[in-house]
Amino acid sequence: MSKHKAKQYAKALHSSLSQANNPEDIQNITNLFGEILKSNNDLRLWPHISRYLLHLMKKGHELQTVNIISAKPLREDQQKLIEDEFPKYAEFKYEIMPDIIGGIKIIINDELKIDASLATRINSIF
Repeated sequence: MSKHKAKQYAKALHSSLSQANNPEDIQNITNLFGEILKSNNDLRLWPHISRYLLHLMKKGHELQTVNIISAKPLREDQQKLIEDEFPKYAEFKYEIMPDIIGGIKIIINDELKIDASLATRINSIF
């Protein structure tokens, strides 16, 4: 019964979060949700709710892990330009890999999507 209840909570939270337009909305929804769990004496369900919520977000492609690999650190404006192209729930990880010489590689959910590295271009010539 509690597993079923956790899924219902997760679906409701997911639905509410998907309608949020800004970080303040997300904070308000999260705070209200915590109060609902507390008043219903269901805080113990949070681990199950959060796992199922994560599953829903990945399934709906709302939550993506985006690895950005570059030869040197990207400036803040360059990072923002990249991040603006993804859904609001993307998680960004930046990695420096001098071996790519220049350019970037973008890996989304463990799958190489863009390889605009200078090393790959050079290797394709030979």
